[in-house]
Amino acid sequence: MKSQEYDPKKELGYQKGDPSVTHFQYLEDLATGAWYAQVLFASIEVGIFDLLKEGGMGLDELVKKGRFDRDTLSRFLSVLKRLGLLVQHENIWSNTLLSNRYLTKGSPSNLGDFLLYRKFIQGSWEKLTNRLLPGFKTSIGSDEYSQRNFNYVRAMDQLLRLKAKEIFEVTQGIEFLPPILDVGGGAGALARYFIKQKSGEVYLLELEEVLEAAKKIYPDPKDWEGIHLISKDFRTLDADTLPKFNVIILSNFLHAYGRDEAKELLHKAASMVSKDGFLLIHDYFPDRNYRHPQKGSLYDINMLLNTYNGRCHSSNEIKSWLKENGINIFRERDLTDSSIILAGNNKHLIEFPEFEDLSQMWTTKARDIGFRDAYPIKPDEIVVGPWVRLKCKYGCKNYNKKLQCPPHTMTHKNTSELLSCYSRAILLEGAPPLREFHQRLLNLEKEAFLSGLTRAFAFGAGPCPICEACPEDGICRHPELARPSMEASGMDVYLTLKEIGIALTPLKEEDQFVRYFGLLLLD
Repeated sequence: MKSQEYDPKKELGYQKGDPSVTHFQYLEDLATGAWYAQVLFASIEVGIFDLLKEGGMGLDELVKKGRFDRDTLSRFLSVLKRLGLLVQHENIWSNTLLSNRYLTKGSPSNLGDFLLYRKFIQGSWEKLTNRLLPGFKTSIGSDEYSQRNFNYVRAMDQLLRLKAKEIFEVTQGIEFLPPILDVGGGAGALARYFIKQKSGEVYLLELEEVLEAAKKIYPDPKDWEGIHLISKDFRTLDADTLPKFNVIILSNFLHAYGRDEAKELLHKAASMVSKDGFLLIHDYFPDRNYRHPQKGSLYDINMLLNTYNGRCHSSNEIKSWLKENGINIFRERDLTDSSIILAGNNKHLIEFPEFEDLSQMWTTKARDIGFRDAYPIKPDEIVVGPWVRLKCKYGCKNYNKKLQCPPHTMTHKNTSELLSCYSRAILLEGAPPLREFHQRLLNLEKEAFLSGLTRAFAFGAGPCPICEACPEDGICRHPELARPSMEASGMDVYLTLKEIGIALTPLKEEDQFVRYFGLLLLD
C-alpha cells in the first residue's frame, strides 16, 4: 500500500498528548519541547538540507562538504531521521519532501529565515517567569557544583518515582529474590519501589556527593530502611568485594559513558550477577521506537551537550556486548519513551518463551532487519471487506494479469477465515524499492518459521515484484517467493491503520514520499 509521507504517529509527544491518559509523560514532553526546536534551528544554520537538496549523500561525503565533526553529525542525523526531516536508505541520507520544499534555499516555499527568527526571539521567552513574578530568582542552572548536583538528583528522582511501577512490571512472571543492587540509582527511587514489592535487602551504589544529595531529599531515616548504601564509583569498584546479586539494575546509567567505558562497565555488572539472577537495563535507546520515537535520539544529543563523553547506546549495541559476555537476552519492553532489556543465564527464563511478548519481540526483529517501522496488531483488528478488491478491478492495470492479484487471490471471506486462525500479527512499514521491501518480508517470515512459529505467513504491498510478468499458462514459477498483497486479499489497509492510530492518505503528487505496508501473521 502506498501513501504520502505525513503520519500523526510522528507528531511530537505534546502535540497528541492527552493529559487524562498520559499523565506525567505529557508534561515531560512539554518540558523537552525546546529540544526539538533547537535541532531544527541547528540543522538550518549548518546547511544540512541545502547540501542534500540535489540528491542523497553518504555520511563521509556530508562530513567533508559541510566540514562537520563526524561523530556528532552521525548522532544528529539520527535525530533528523526520527523527526521525519531526513530519510536514510542503506548508507545514503536524503531530504524528505517536507525538508526540500520548506528548508532549502532557493525553494519558493523556503521558511528558513522565518524559523530562525523564532530562535532570535527565544531569549525573550526565557524572561517570561520574571514578567509574571518580577525579581524571581531560580537555583536551576546555578554554577555551584553542589547545587547543580542536588538539582539533578532531585529531578531524576521525581521522574523515576513515577516510572518505577512501569519498570517493575516488566519483571512480572519472573521469580527472583533479593539481594538487589541498584547501580547509579540516584536517590534510590527504584530501590525503594523494589523493596516494597520484594521483601529483603536492596543495595544502592552511588557516588558520595549523590548520596549526600539523596539524604537531603529523603531526610527521614525510615525512608532508608532496608536500603544499604555503598558510596563508591562503579568504575573503580573491585567487584570481588561484594556478594553476587540476584538482580542488578542499571537505570539511565550506561548513557553517561562512551562506548568503550560503557561496555566495560556492563561486563563488570554482568560478572556480579548470581547464577540464577539477571540484569535489568533501563535506558533511552535511539534505535527503539517507543510511543514517542524521537526521544532516544534527542536524549543522545542531550548527553552530547551535557556530559564529557556520554551517549545513548543503541539497544543492538547493548545486546551485542551482553552476548560477548555470554549473557542471554530474554525479555525486551518499550515503555513510553525508554526501554527495558532483561538479560541473564537463568535457564528457566530462557527455555520458557511464554514469558516473552512475541508480538513485541518480532516488531523489534522487523526494525532490526531494516523495516522503517513495525506495529503489533490483533488479527481481528484488520479490516476486511468486498470493496477492496473492487478497487483492484476498477483501478489497477495489473488486475487479472498478476497471479498474486485479483481475481486469482483469496476473497475477503477467505481472508477473514484465515485471520480468525491467528492470534498475533504485525504491520510492517517500508519504503521503495518494492523488491527490497518484499525480500525483507520473506526473510522475516522465514526467520519466524525457523523459530518455531510454523504458521507464519506474510502479505506484501502492491503487485508481486518477483517477476516482470506472470507466465501465460497461469502457473507461478516462484511460489516460494511470491506473496499476495494485503489489498489483493481484501484487507483495507487505510482503515486498518486508522484503527491503530496511523493516518494513511493516497498520494496526491508524484514527488510525495511512498510508504509500503505489509503484514506478517504469527502463530
